[in-house]
Amino acid sequence: MRIEQTETAIAAFYGKDRTTLRDKVALCILTATRQGRRSCIGTIAAELGIGDNSASGRLNEIKEAGGHTIAGVWYKLEAAGTMKNPRSGITVEAWALVLPKREPEQLNLFQ
Repeated sequence: MRIEQTETAIAAFYGKDRTTLRDKVALCILTATRQGRRSCIGTIAAELGIGDNSASGRLNEIKEAGGHTIAGVWYKLEAAGTMKNPRSGITVEAWALVLPKREPEQLNLFQ
């Protein structure tokens, strides 16, 4: 049984860009964090040109994982207070991706 597929689905499957939407959302948040901005679902959706529901779903996946790996480096997702969504004007949760804090190494006095 053969399933009909649209040309965009076929092109996406065979295309060289294999980054997932979760990767793109994480990179969007990281870029905003590095620029001193916070991210919300609305700003992510607007920047990537996707629907709020898609941005929300991928953000929830990153939340469940506690963060995301970008270019081999693990970044922790942290709540960054609240902000006004620039598109709707509603106060929403804001997020940032940061490097996790390293625990100070304990001195071993009994070596």
